[in-house]
Amino acid sequence: MGCLRLDIAKNQEPILRVIGKNLNPQKMYINYYPFGMEMPGRSYSSSVYRYGFQGQEKDDEIKGKGNSVNYKYRMHDVRSGRFFAVDPLAAKYPYYSQYAFSGNRVIDMVELEGLEPKSPVVETLKKGYYTAITLYKYYQIAKALVVTTEKTIEVLSKYEVSATADFSLQVTVGAQGSLDVKNFGGFKGNFGAVELVKVTGTIDLVTGKMSGDINYFGKNNEIVYTAGVLGSVPLEFLGIPASISGEISTEKVKDQYTEELKSRSGEIKSSVGAIIGAEIFTKTTKSKEDGVKNESGIGVGGGASIGLGLVGEVKVDLIKVTLTKIE
Repeated sequence: MGCLRLDIAKNQEPILRVIGKNLNPQKMYINYYPFGMEMPGRSYSSSVYRYGFQGQEKDDEIKGKGNSVNYKYRMHDVRSGRFFAVDPLAAKYPYYSQYAFSGNRVIDMVELEGLEPKSPVVETLKKGYYTAITLYKYYQIAKALVVTTEKTIEVLSKYEVSATADFSLQVTVGAQGSLDVKNFGGFKGNFGAVELVKVTGTIDLVTGKMSGDINYFGKNNEIVYTAGVLGSVPLEFLGIPASISGEISTEKVKDQYTEELKSRSGEIKSSVGAIIGAEIFTKTTKSKEDGVKNESGIGVGGGASIGLGLVGEVKVDLIKVTLTKIE
Protein backbone atom coordinates (compact mmCIF):
# COMPACT_ATOMS: atom_id res chain seq x y z
CA MET A 1 0.00 0.00 0.00
CA GLY A 2 1.26 3.48 -0.78
CA CYS A 3 0.13 7.03 -0.19
CA LEU A 4 -1.09 8.60 -3.44
CA ARG A 5 -0.70 12.27 -4.36
CA LEU A 6 -1.43 14.05 -7.62
CA ASP A 7 0.92 16.96 -8.34
CA ILE A 8 0.06 19.54 -11.03
CA ALA A 9 2.72 22.10 -11.88
CA LYS A 10 2.45 25.00 -14.32
CA ASN A 11 3.46 24.10 -17.91
CA GLN A 12 4.04 20.49 -16.90
CA GLU A 13 2.11 17.25 -17.18
CA PRO A 14 0.28 16.06 -14.04
CA ILE A 15 2.35 13.51 -12.13
CA LEU A 16 0.85 10.92 -9.80
CA ARG A 17 3.33 10.43 -6.99
CA VAL A 18 3.00 7.09 -5.23
CA ILE A 19 4.83 7.26 -1.93
CA GLY A 20 5.59 3.89 -0.40
CA LYS A 21 8.09 1.11 -0.22
CA ASN A 22 9.33 -0.16 -3.61
CA LEU A 23 6.93 2.14 -5.52
CA ASN A 24 8.03 4.66 -8.13
CA PRO A 25 6.31 7.93 -9.16
CA GLN A 26 3.92 7.45 -12.10
CA LYS A 27 2.70 9.94 -14.70
CA MET A 28 -1.05 10.43 -15.05
CA TYR A 29 -3.29 12.59 -17.25
CA ILE A 30 -6.93 11.88 -18.11
CA ASN A 31 -9.39 13.73 -20.33
CA TYR A 32 -13.08 12.72 -20.19
CA TYR A 33 -16.15 12.89 -22.39
CA PRO A 34 -19.23 14.43 -20.65
CA PHE A 35 -20.49 11.13 -19.19
CA GLY A 36 -17.05 10.04 -17.97
CA MET A 37 -15.55 7.97 -20.77
CA GLU A 38 -11.80 8.46 -21.17
CA MET A 39 -10.74 10.09 -24.45
CA PRO A 40 -8.58 7.69 -26.50
CA GLY A 41 -5.04 8.94 -26.96
CA ARG A 42 -5.58 11.77 -24.47
CA SER A 43 -5.48 9.78 -21.27
CA TYR A 44 -2.89 7.86 -19.32
CA SER A 45 -3.00 6.54 -15.77
CA SER A 46 -1.22 3.89 -13.76
CA SER A 47 -2.96 0.67 -12.85
CA VAL A 48 -1.87 1.40 -9.29
CA TYR A 49 -4.35 4.28 -9.04
CA ARG A 50 -7.91 2.88 -8.81
CA TYR A 51 -9.95 6.09 -9.04
CA GLY A 52 -11.30 7.85 -12.10
CA PHE A 53 -14.26 10.01 -13.15
CA GLN A 54 -15.58 12.26 -10.36
CA GLY A 55 -13.18 10.57 -7.93
CA GLN A 56 -15.06 7.24 -8.03
CA GLU A 57 -13.41 3.83 -8.00
CA LYS A 58 -13.02 2.11 -11.36
CA ASP A 59 -13.82 -1.53 -12.05
CA ASP A 60 -11.72 -2.35 -15.11
CA GLU A 61 -12.45 -6.10 -14.97
CA ILE A 62 -16.06 -5.74 -16.18
CA LYS A 63 -15.93 -3.68 -19.40
CA GLY A 64 -12.33 -2.69 -19.81
CA LYS A 65 -10.21 0.13 -18.54
CA GLY A 66 -12.22 3.07 -17.19
CA ASN A 67 -15.53 1.94 -18.71
CA SER A 68 -17.23 0.97 -15.44
CA VAL A 69 -17.27 3.27 -12.44
CA ASN A 70 -18.46 2.18 -9.03
CA TYR A 71 -20.63 4.76 -7.25
CA LYS A 72 -21.82 3.99 -3.73
CA TYR A 73 -25.28 2.71 -4.69
CA ARG A 74 -24.93 1.77 -8.38
CA MET A 75 -22.44 0.95 -11.14
CA HIS A 76 -22.14 3.46 -14.00
CA ASP A 77 -21.37 2.67 -17.65
CA VAL A 78 -19.43 5.73 -18.88
CA ARG A 79 -19.90 4.81 -22.58
CA SER A 80 -23.69 4.73 -22.51
CA GLY A 81 -24.03 7.30 -19.78
CA ARG A 82 -26.39 5.04 -17.84
CA PHE A 83 -26.44 3.09 -14.60
CA PHE A 84 -26.71 -0.70 -14.53
CA ALA A 85 -29.43 -0.73 -11.83
CA VAL A 86 -32.69 1.06 -11.05
CA ASP A 87 -32.43 4.32 -9.12
CA PRO A 88 -33.10 3.63 -5.38
CA LEU A 89 -34.85 7.02 -5.29
CA ALA A 90 -36.93 6.47 -8.42
CA ALA A 91 -40.19 7.19 -6.57
CA LYS A 92 -38.83 10.58 -5.50
CA TYR A 93 -37.94 11.59 -9.06
CA PRO A 94 -40.70 10.31 -11.41
CA TYR A 95 -39.62 12.79 -14.11
CA TYR A 96 -36.17 11.13 -14.44
CA SER A 97 -35.33 7.87 -16.16
CA GLN A 98 -34.60 5.17 -13.59
CA TYR A 99 -31.18 4.63 -15.16
CA ALA A 100 -30.24 8.26 -15.92
CA PHE A 101 -26.82 9.50 -14.89
CA SER A 102 -26.72 12.86 -13.09
CA GLY A 103 -30.24 13.62 -14.31
CA ASN A 104 -28.76 13.84 -17.84
CA ARG A 105 -27.27 17.19 -16.79
CA VAL A 106 -23.55 16.61 -17.08
CA ILE A 107 -22.54 20.23 -17.62
CA ASP A 108 -23.82 21.87 -14.42
CA MET A 109 -24.32 18.78 -12.23
CA VAL A 110 -22.36 15.89 -10.77
CA GLU A 111 -23.69 12.54 -9.61
CA LEU A 112 -24.32 12.08 -5.88
CA GLU A 113 -23.36 8.48 -5.02
CA GLY A 114 -25.63 7.00 -7.70
CA LEU A 115 -28.76 8.53 -6.17
CA GLU A 116 -29.42 11.98 -7.62
CA PRO A 117 -27.78 14.91 -9.40
CA LYS A 118 -26.00 17.51 -7.32
CA SER A 119 -24.95 21.01 -8.31
CA PRO A 120 -21.40 21.90 -7.23
CA VAL A 121 -22.34 25.57 -7.41
CA VAL A 122 -25.40 25.09 -5.22
CA GLU A 123 -23.41 22.95 -2.80
CA THR A 124 -20.73 25.63 -2.61
CA LEU A 125 -23.39 28.26 -1.99
CA LYS A 126 -24.97 26.05 0.69
CA LYS A 127 -21.64 25.56 2.39
CA GLY A 128 -21.05 29.30 2.22
CA TYR A 129 -24.53 29.93 3.63
CA TYR A 130 -24.11 27.45 6.49
CA THR A 131 -20.65 28.83 7.19
CA ALA A 132 -22.10 32.33 7.33
CA ILE A 133 -24.88 31.13 9.66
CA THR A 134 -22.32 29.41 11.89
CA LEU A 135 -20.13 32.51 11.97
CA TYR A 136 -23.19 34.63 12.75
CA LYS A 137 -24.08 32.32 15.64
CA TYR A 138 -20.52 32.59 16.95
CA TYR A 139 -20.80 36.36 16.58
CA GLN A 140 -24.06 36.34 18.57
CA ILE A 141 -22.43 34.20 21.28
CA ALA A 142 -19.40 36.50 21.41
CA LYS A 143 -21.67 39.54 21.53
CA ALA A 144 -23.70 38.00 24.37
CA LEU A 145 -20.47 37.24 26.25
CA VAL A 146 -19.32 40.83 25.82
CA VAL A 147 -22.67 42.19 27.02
CA THR A 148 -22.69 39.75 29.97
CA THR A 149 -19.13 40.72 30.86
CA GLU A 150 -20.00 44.43 30.68
CA LYS A 151 -23.05 43.91 32.89
CA THR A 152 -21.02 41.79 35.32
CA ILE A 153 -18.37 44.51 35.53
CA GLU A 154 -21.09 47.11 35.97
CA VAL A 155 -22.67 45.12 38.80
CA LEU A 156 -19.35 44.35 40.48
CA SER A 157 -18.35 48.00 40.29
CA LYS A 158 -21.16 48.66 42.78
CA TYR A 159 -19.64 46.24 45.30
CA GLU A 160 -16.56 46.14 47.46
CA VAL A 161 -14.98 42.70 47.48
CA SER A 162 -13.02 41.32 50.41
CA ALA A 163 -11.40 38.00 51.21
CA THR A 164 -10.73 37.34 54.87
CA ALA A 165 -10.17 34.68 57.50
CA ASP A 166 -12.40 35.36 60.52
CA PHE A 167 -12.70 34.22 64.13
CA SER A 168 -15.40 35.08 66.67
CA LEU A 169 -16.26 34.06 70.22
CA GLN A 170 -19.56 35.28 71.66
CA VAL A 171 -21.33 34.80 74.99
CA THR A 172 -25.00 35.81 75.36
CA VAL A 173 -27.62 35.46 78.07
CA GLY A 174 -31.37 35.31 77.75
CA ALA A 175 -34.32 33.16 76.70
CA GLN A 176 -32.31 30.76 74.58
CA GLY A 177 -30.81 27.31 74.31
CA SER A 178 -28.33 25.69 71.97
CA LEU A 179 -26.54 22.43 71.30
CA ASP A 180 -25.08 22.61 67.83
CA VAL A 181 -21.90 21.68 66.02
CA LYS A 182 -21.89 23.56 62.73
CA ASN A 183 -22.13 21.32 59.65
CA PHE A 184 -22.62 18.29 61.90
CA GLY A 185 -26.04 18.58 63.54
CA GLY A 186 -27.99 20.33 66.25
CA PHE A 187 -30.40 23.14 67.09
CA LYS A 188 -30.30 26.68 68.44
CA GLY A 189 -33.26 28.82 69.52
CA ASN A 190 -32.75 32.43 70.64
CA PHE A 191 -35.99 34.16 71.56
CA GLY A 192 -34.30 37.22 72.97
CA ALA A 193 -30.83 37.56 74.48
CA VAL A 194 -28.24 40.18 75.43
CA GLU A 195 -24.63 40.01 74.35
CA LEU A 196 -22.24 39.87 77.32
CA VAL A 197 -18.97 39.72 75.42
CA LYS A 198 -17.80 39.16 71.84
CA VAL A 199 -14.23 38.72 70.65
CA THR A 200 -13.50 38.97 66.90
CA GLY A 201 -10.37 38.68 64.80
CA THR A 202 -9.84 39.15 61.07
CA ILE A 203 -6.98 38.56 58.63
CA ASP A 204 -7.21 40.22 55.23
CA LEU A 205 -6.06 37.48 52.85
CA VAL A 206 -5.12 40.03 50.19
CA THR A 207 -3.03 42.46 52.23
CA GLY A 208 -2.20 40.21 55.19
CA LYS A 209 -3.39 42.90 57.60
CA MET A 210 -4.69 41.64 60.95
CA SER A 211 -7.35 43.33 63.08
CA GLY A 212 -9.48 42.49 66.09
CA ASP A 213 -12.01 43.85 68.55
CA ILE A 214 -13.52 43.08 71.94
CA ASN A 215 -17.07 44.20 72.60
CA TYR A 216 -18.73 43.82 75.97
CA PHE A 217 -21.94 44.79 77.72
CA GLY A 218 -22.13 48.56 78.12
CA LYS A 219 -19.13 49.40 75.96
CA ASN A 220 -19.63 52.87 74.46
CA ASN A 221 -22.90 52.92 76.41
CA GLU A 222 -24.36 50.35 74.00
CA ILE A 223 -26.24 47.09 74.50
CA VAL A 224 -26.49 44.44 71.77
CA TYR A 225 -29.72 42.43 71.60
CA THR A 226 -29.81 39.19 69.59
CA ALA A 227 -32.46 36.73 68.41
CA GLY A 228 -32.71 33.95 65.88
CA VAL A 229 -33.02 30.27 65.13
CA LEU A 230 -30.66 27.66 63.67
CA GLY A 231 -31.24 24.07 62.65
CA SER A 232 -28.95 21.39 61.22
CA VAL A 233 -30.07 18.14 59.60
CA PRO A 234 -27.62 15.23 59.23
CA LEU A 235 -27.54 13.51 55.84
CA GLU A 236 -26.25 10.19 57.13
CA PHE A 237 -29.60 8.52 56.38
CA LEU A 238 -28.78 9.19 52.72
CA GLY A 239 -25.34 7.69 53.14
CA ILE A 240 -23.70 11.13 53.10
CA PRO A 241 -21.40 11.93 56.07
CA ALA A 242 -22.45 15.59 56.22
CA SER A 243 -25.35 17.87 57.14
CA ILE A 244 -27.21 20.87 55.86
CA SER A 245 -28.16 23.79 58.07
CA GLY A 246 -29.99 27.08 57.93
CA GLU A 247 -29.94 30.09 60.22
CA ILE A 248 -31.91 33.32 60.59
CA SER A 249 -30.67 35.90 63.06
CA THR A 250 -31.23 39.54 63.99
CA GLU A 251 -29.20 42.00 66.00
CA LYS A 252 -30.09 45.39 67.48
CA VAL A 253 -27.76 47.93 69.05
CA LYS A 254 -29.38 50.35 71.49
CA ASP A 255 -28.19 53.13 73.77
CA GLN A 256 -27.76 51.75 77.29
CA TYR A 257 -29.62 54.61 78.93
CA THR A 258 -32.02 56.11 76.37
CA GLU A 259 -32.94 52.85 74.57
CA GLU A 260 -32.40 54.73 71.31
CA LEU A 261 -31.99 52.32 68.38
CA LYS A 262 -28.59 52.93 66.79
CA SER A 263 -28.48 50.07 64.31
CA ARG A 264 -30.15 46.83 63.39
CA SER A 265 -29.25 43.95 61.09
CA GLY A 266 -30.70 40.74 59.77
CA GLU A 267 -28.79 37.76 58.38
CA ILE A 268 -29.73 34.55 56.57
CA LYS A 269 -27.25 31.69 56.26
CA SER A 270 -27.28 28.23 54.73
CA SER A 271 -24.44 25.74 54.80
CA VAL A 272 -23.49 22.19 53.97
CA GLY A 273 -20.55 20.10 55.09
CA ALA A 274 -19.11 17.91 57.82
CA ILE A 275 -17.52 19.90 60.70
CA ILE A 276 -15.85 22.04 58.03
CA GLY A 277 -18.35 23.17 55.41
CA ALA A 278 -19.32 25.82 52.89
CA GLU A 279 -21.71 28.59 53.87
CA ILE A 280 -23.68 31.11 51.84
CA PHE A 281 -24.92 34.21 53.60
CA THR A 282 -26.68 37.52 53.04
CA LYS A 283 -26.83 40.33 55.59
CA THR A 284 -28.49 43.75 55.71
CA THR A 285 -27.49 46.37 58.26
CA LYS A 286 -29.22 49.71 58.88
CA SER A 287 -27.60 52.36 61.05
CA LYS A 288 -27.83 56.11 61.55
CA GLU A 289 -24.14 56.58 60.83
CA ASP A 290 -23.61 54.34 57.78
CA GLY A 291 -27.14 54.06 56.35
CA VAL A 292 -27.99 50.79 54.65
CA LYS A 293 -25.27 48.20 53.98
CA ASN A 294 -25.95 44.98 52.10
CA GLU A 295 -23.49 42.12 52.33
CA SER A 296 -23.48 38.69 50.71
CA GLY A 297 -20.90 36.05 50.08
CA ILE A 298 -19.57 32.60 50.80
CA GLY A 299 -17.34 31.16 53.48
CA VAL A 300 -15.62 27.92 54.39
CA GLY A 301 -15.26 27.03 58.05
CA GLY A 302 -16.96 25.61 61.13
CA GLY A 303 -18.14 26.37 64.62
CA ALA A 304 -20.24 25.30 67.60
CA SER A 305 -22.59 26.70 70.25
CA ILE A 306 -23.77 25.26 73.55
CA GLY A 307 -25.74 26.38 76.61
CA LEU A 308 -29.13 27.00 78.13
CA GLY A 309 -29.85 30.57 79.12
CA LEU A 310 -26.14 31.35 79.00
CA VAL A 311 -24.87 30.35 75.57
CA GLY A 312 -21.33 30.38 74.26
CA GLU A 313 -20.68 30.30 70.53
CA VAL A 314 -17.45 30.06 68.57
CA LYS A 315 -17.08 30.36 64.81
CA VAL A 316 -14.09 30.11 62.47
CA ASP A 317 -14.07 31.02 58.76
CA LEU A 318 -10.92 29.76 57.09
CA ILE A 319 -11.83 31.88 54.08
CA LYS A 320 -14.71 34.27 53.63
CA VAL A 321 -15.44 36.21 50.46
CA THR A 322 -17.82 39.13 50.98
CA LEU A 323 -19.50 41.45 48.51
CA THR A 324 -20.56 44.72 50.09
CA LYS A 325 -22.91 46.84 48.03
CA ILE A 326 -21.96 50.49 47.73
CA GLU A 327 -25.01 52.68 48.11
